[in-house]
Amino acid sequence: MVGACGFIVEASLIALLQYGFEWRALACRAVSFPAAVLVTWWLNHRYTFTIVGGVRELLRYLGTQGLGLLTNLVAFTALVRLVPELDRRALVPLVVGSALGLAVNFVLAKRVVFNKPKQ
Repeated sequence: MVGACGFIVEASLIALLQYGFEWRALACRAVSFPAAVLVTWWLNHRYTFTIVGGVRELLRYLGTQGLGLLTNLVAFTALVRLVPELDRRALVPLVVGSALGLAVNFVLAKRVVFNKPKQ
């Protein structure tokens, strides 16, 4: 559910920037991805893992999201480059990239960021 919320935030921003202001696909991602990461951190922090971690937790989350971002952007960019018409239809490669990045991000969030200390 958290990933879906992040996707909605990102897709909405991309749609607004691309169709409303005619931005190119990668420029849209530069704005939409940070917004989605902050939303997903807050939702994971508040509802999924319910661990109080403060600023350090946020910094770990932002750090681990880099691998998910890399996975997401490699898939996104590859599709935009391989299928040039997708540069003006950025929601299609966003779906593919987001699905791959979501899997990486969840595993890292669970094992690195919100990992409860063993007692």
